[in-house]
Amino acid sequence: MLKESKNIRKLKKLINYNEFDQTLNELDRAYDTINEINGDGYWVWDIEKESCYLSSTLKKMLGYNNTELTTYKALNELLVGNDEQRFLIAFNDYVKNRENKPIQIILNYYHKNGSTLRLLCRGLITNWGINNEPMKMIGSYVNVTNCKSI
Repeated sequence: MLKESKNIRKLKKLINYNEFDQTLNELDRAYDTINEINGDGYWVWDIEKESCYLSSTLKKMLGYNNTELTTYKALNELLVGNDEQRFLIAFNDYVKNRENKPIQIILNYYHKNGSTLRLLCRGLITNWGINNEPMKMIGSYVNVTNCKSI
């Protein structure tokens, strides 16, 4: 039996990586499609880098196209009244208690057309630093503007 060369092993790893990358891209597209069907938006907040990915469905929900509303700061500027403070209090409590369940809060946002939307925000910290500081959080938004109160 011939011994496998380093180049052959590297090529196999590259092929497996490309297959993995292709599968991951297909899963991403499927997830985006499901959220598009449901009308739900999602976000990924890299707390350490102070950056945030906002899904196209979230932007669309708020009246923006995919090239607009590109930062966490821009999203927060759409919060109505003291909702940013309410979120920060809920977030800090969530971090302090290191809860295993998602944070859940209804927040009010300004739509691009000036109307107000009530969005159910759920999020979960997925990465913690070595000093137990939150590093990454992933979450979703569901538009509950037209839902009746119980």
